Amino acid sequence: MSVVIGIDGGGSRTRVLAIDAESWGAHYAATESSNAAAVGTEAALHQIDQAVTECLRALQRSRDQVTAVCAGLAGMGGPSLRHSMTEALGTLYGSARIYVTTDAEVALTAHWQAQPGTLLIAGTGVIAVSQDAHGHLTRESGYGYLLGDEGSGFAIGQMGLRAALCSSESAFKQETALTAAARAYVDAALGAEGCTDLEWVSRLYQAPRPVTVIAGFAASVLALWGQGDTAATRIVETAVAAQASLVHRVTRRGDAERRLALAGGLFHSEALVALLRTRLTDWQCERLLHPPVSGAASMALAQRGWSLARAVELVTSASRDLCVDG
Repeated sequence: MSVVIGIDGGGSRTRVLAIDAESWGAHYAATESSNAAAVGTEAALHQIDQAVTECLRALQRSRDQVTAVCAGLAGMGGPSLRHSMTEALGTLYGSARIYVTTDAEVALTAHWQAQPGTLLIAGTGVIAVSQDAHGHLTRESGYGYLLGDEGSGFAIGQMGLRAALCSSESAFKQETALTAAARAYVDAALGAEGCTDLEWVSRLYQAPRPVTVIAGFAASVLALWGQGDTAATRIVETAVAAQASLVHRVTRRGDAERRLALAGGLFHSEALVALLRTRLTDWQCERLLHPPVSGAASMALAQRGWSLARAVELVTSASRDLCVDG
């Protein structure tokens, strides 16, 4: 028996798709972040194995029947991290062929397969990748919250919380829709009810995953933008301008056609997609046709000798009835 494993590890969630290459049965599972750069290799490996174990149990298969693993993980830009994660996965699935890459590459494969095109992922973080007619990849951003992530959920959440703090510290202590939303959010996310601004900020810095907490506020900012709030509108327009800039920069470095696929939690918003299209009027923009984890599973199957196009077709058919998010 042969099982192939596709892994899509974003900044907030890890998604795993297992395909039984004998019966073509499939199972999907999801856990928390497996971004090793953010949570550490050990914690990332634990999240991956938890989801893989659930899939294998559902398929009534064992680890020694796993023959190929493709892990597309956020934070895997450098060779040292890829090497350490490849070795770590090898301790679990030692007889399998293991390929570790970025979450962007598996998403690009899910949509464009081997064809030229560009991908923009905007979730907790952000990255733009482009593939030319020769299969050469170029990228922009994807460097994390310290050096990149312009136009990401983190960036929107950070701008929103920062604007709320500035408003609450103004001379008139003005209460705005944004400050009210920020207060409600930190009360729920940090248990900060009754805390002063300095107290909840301190709690944020001490939280286990402050980046995720900050990115979570993006949903509130987007909701206020939808209601016409002026401060939220400035934030969202700034983020979308940054996203469009990434697309232009990544394609200037290659010769990919002006075909753009959109992935990540931010693009669940129809209004946000529409606003981005106004800044990319000469582009063919569409949402990702298949979830990134299906691209990872397809790349894993291709390691077993299938052509990539045929692997995508088989994975899509096998997983058609599964509720796969992302």
